[in-house]
Amino acid sequence: VRSGIETLFKNDEIKFICCTSTLLQGVNLPAKHIIIENPKSGDSPMSRSDFLNLSGRAGRLLKEFHGNIWCIRPSKWDDNSYEGDKLQEISSAISSVMTDGGSLIQDLLSDNIEPGKIIDEAEMAFSKLYQDYHYSENNSSIETYRTDENSENLDKTISVISQMVVDLPSDIIERNKGIRPDHLQKVYNFLSKKEHLEDYLLISPYTSGAKVKMNNVIDIFIDCFGWELSQSYKNLISFLAYYWIWGKPLGELIRERVNYVRKSEPNKKASTIIRDYLNILDNDIRFKMVKYFSAYNDILKHVLINSRSDNEEIELEPYHIYLEFGSCKKDVLNIMA
Repeated sequence: VRSGIETLFKNDEIKFICCTSTLLQGVNLPAKHIIIENPKSGDSPMSRSDFLNLSGRAGRLLKEFHGNIWCIRPSKWDDNSYEGDKLQEISSAISSVMTDGGSLIQDLLSDNIEPGKIIDEAEMAFSKLYQDYHYSENNSSIETYRTDENSENLDKTISVISQMVVDLPSDIIERNKGIRPDHLQKVYNFLSKKEHLEDYLLISPYTSGAKVKMNNVIDIFIDCFGWELSQSYKNLISFLAYYWIWGKPLGELIRERVNYVRKSEPNKKASTIIRDYLNILDNDIRFKMVKYFSAYNDILKHVLINSRSDNEEIELEPYHIYLEFGSCKKDVLNIMA
């Protein structure tokens, strides 16, 4: 349907399209006039850069020299994204965290920070700074964040990072930059104390008992990575993750979810249920669980190698790949690759 509408519009058989700002998401659909009212990206006001991206669609190459952008009722917009310089200065996430010398990292390590998106930013910044301090020849990369205003606070941040020692190989820390090194150490400490590591080996999702083993590993994530999940939410993502890697069609999973939610909330909009479910799939399963299972396999393999006297090659079920691509069938994964 979308492709058909785009074709008709390009051929001038459709004169007007009413749509969301999704138009700017990589769709090459220029128009002579673009009319915008209070644009948003998700639930947040659209940024200046996204607004410029959207308004840049006005004007069809080889048809007009320019296009027109009409901003409707601008006084009622949540953000004046139609104002400002065309060139926007951007900074990395870690630069934003380190503006004050790293107070957010200090709060993170003292467990004085609320869960949410901000904790993810703090953990990523901490992981990078840890590597810069412990694995580089000098602290020149950390010193780039120093200013006259934040110098004292930066010294405090460097102090807490210097006192933390992790005895995992540096290549494991390097491969899993998105996870706190001390959390990786907790997984190592847990596994290295177990006599029967076979109990913690993940097995093929098609094998009986695979879901139970996957749930046991998720419990390790909850304990070692500080992943705060209620029992009901853990059950939800466990169910979705398991059938996602089985290759169950997304449409079927969504339909089952809509029917399930509407048993207790019959008036809830299907679009809201679907959006929430897809957010869980993207954020918790195809992002968090992918990096957690990847790190888990790295650490488990390291523990297994240290506990064995033979040089036999160790192969582990790559659940991080299954979760990222939504299948555990080798032929399907090869086709996607």
